Amino acid sequence: MIDPAGAMPHIQSRTPTTPTPSTIVPQRLRLAWRHPPATQPPNRHPPSRFRIRPGAIGRGIRETWNGVVRVLRLVWASSRLLTIGLGTTNILQSVVPVLQVWLAGQLIDQVVEGFEAGGGDEHIRGVVILALIQLAIFVGSSLLQAVGNISQQLLQERLSIHVQLQIMDHANTLDLADFENAT
Repeated sequence: MIDPAGAMPHIQSRTPTTPTPSTIVPQRLRLAWRHPPATQPPNRHPPSRFRIRPGAIGRGIRETWNGVVRVLRLVWASSRLLTIGLGTTNILQSVVPVLQVWLAGQLIDQVVEGFEAGGGDEHIRGVVILALIQLAIFVGSSLLQAVGNISQQLLQERLSIHVQLQIMDHANTLDLADFENAT
């Protein structure tokens, strides 16, 4: 059909309409605007998933401790010497920052004392000695870090081999029927 106004047949003319609340806001929201929800009293207790349960905390601590003990036994069984070496290097590395801070304080005190005294040879000698000690601690710290990394890598390899051997030993104790019947 051809429109008498000369428009094309497939295009329909629309008259612009002003939007009404029913065309803008969905039905559910209009009902919520008319009837606001009743106010509920504040929840005095947090949801049950956030409650602290002392029994669960104690059980979690025990299970974690048992897991740590089992892992340490496994690591100790794989290589006692490397375990002791790694523990020793970690303990020594934890002392290094304390020594560095203390030594820096001593160095600052020595410089201030030497500056106030006019910079005599004994003060310069004290500053140089403290600086050399600080350098030795820095070199020792780097050496400890290298030894710790090597110990850790070797221990990881030993532990991996130890666990693989345990798995193979256990597999050797099983009968062929255990492998054929997967259930």
